[in-house]
Amino acid sequence: MDRPWYEFQPKERAAAKKAGMKQYFTGRPCKQGHVAYRCTANGTCNECASIKQKKTIKHKLQQDPDYYKKKYANNPEYYREKAANYRKNNPDAVKESYKKSIQTRKPQKAALERARQAKKLQATPGWLSKDDVALIQEYYIAAQEYKESLGVVLAVDHIVPLKNKSVCGLHVPWNLCLRTKSDNSKKYNKLTEDAYWPKQSGILVAESALPWNLKQEN
Repeated sequence: MDRPWYEFQPKERAAAKKAGMKQYFTGRPCKQGHVAYRCTANGTCNECASIKQKKTIKHKLQQDPDYYKKKYANNPEYYREKAANYRKNNPDAVKESYKKSIQTRKPQKAALERARQAKKLQATPGWLSKDDVALIQEYYIAAQEYKESLGVVLAVDHIVPLKNKSVCGLHVPWNLCLRTKSDNSKKYNKLTEDAYWPKQSGILVAESALPWNLKQEN
């Protein structure tokens, strides 16, 4: 939503305090060169505050990866109420953040949906490690990157199908490979001669999805 022109006129901190504004805009760069809104309470540039916050979060997580989980666990009601109030008072910002999240997390959402389907088929072993789960997500991330950079639609295929008359495969990273959409449709749930590498560390790619065989597909 477009803001009215007067919001972008220089407004000093004292005037902002008098008007009861949480933020104000001077039109001048801060010491770090950012031309951005500033916090009325302390005069800090929002960009500077954001950078400082990210550094603080990174530092705390380096010291204790579970720092914020523990902090939330100690007072969950407080943080739930805080989040609810933010959503109520900032509906436009929440809506915009949600849209960005949908776009940036498409591969992760696709991976979670496939994992849900595999679980229904009892094809997801309970002994998968966090690294294994992360590698599964890498397949969907790679497929999305191919689509965005080359316009080629790739599918994440199970080399040994999860449903087959002869044998059923598992939803594990070493049973996955990338294929073009048309190749995956032809394969369907049949067994192929593709390589199956137990506990591989990288992403397997079918012949159809090799760089020199890629083609634009609708």
